Amino acid sequence: MRPVGGSMPNGTDDLFTVTESLQLFADDIGVARTTVEDWRWTANRWLANKRKEGVSFTVHRILASVSDDAERWAAIEDPPFNPRTGARQWTPDGAKRLVGQRVERPVTLDEKVQAVADLTRDDEVAAQVAADLFKRPEVTEHVTPADRMRVVTELTRDDTVAQHVTTDLLRRPAVARTVMRDDTARMLVNRAQFDNSAQTRERIRETTLPYDAIIERTADGIPYLVPELVLLFKAKATRPKDQADFEGVLPLLDPPRRNHLRGWLELIHPGHPWLAELAGRVLQYNLIA
Repeated sequence: MRPVGGSMPNGTDDLFTVTESLQLFADDIGVARTTVEDWRWTANRWLANKRKEGVSFTVHRILASVSDDAERWAAIEDPPFNPRTGARQWTPDGAKRLVGQRVERPVTLDEKVQAVADLTRDDEVAAQVAADLFKRPEVTEHVTPADRMRVVTELTRDDTVAQHVTTDLLRRPAVARTVMRDDTARMLVNRAQFDNSAQTRERIRETTLPYDAIIERTADGIPYLVPELVLLFKAKATRPKDQADFEGVLPLLDPPRRNHLRGWLELIHPGHPWLAELAGRVLQYNLIA
């Protein structure tokens, strides 16, 4: 087969080069020249007496990539088993499996895994697919312990996520007992408890007030604890009754008392739900003022 482009350049007595001839033919039938070149190459790879009747051109084109002539001609005489029809016959995917190309309809485990990998190259798609798969118990039971540990490690790189996950895990007695057998883990937990105690003591010192500042008296001289401090004590483990007390007392507190309660909560119980309500009340008062 003469190479595409021909051995004679433009400008000779030849009317057209091979490339020009192929282009004219492609234009006449309405296809790309590369398609015609593909047909020409495939036909050249298969001698007329080696082509298999009943086997599609697509299969011939795929098998044409087998470099050895004898191997290629022998291959087409041995069609693979088609699990969909239960017969030995050539299909484009069967030919692709033989030459190592990616199939259109994956059947084997490796082919399905490769297809999923191709579809999940986008990180957002991969994240959604992974989340959906891990919701299926029959899937997660096949994940090896090593892979599970690797997934958990990746998902807990964020400190906030790691804190929540660790807290939930240590609430499981069997997990906590096992973790505490690890010398390093036990030492770090003890150190954290010491550091937290030191911080608590410091916060207590910062919030210590003189007696006269926390005790007030009724008109009859009966002493009572200032309401903002009572609410601070109730904030540690809020019960429905404590929430009701907060909602009932808050409108009665003047701005300085609200600011005191807000400052103590931010210092001792950061992130407490009451902080949002206190901030709203202070803002409302400032707007009115």
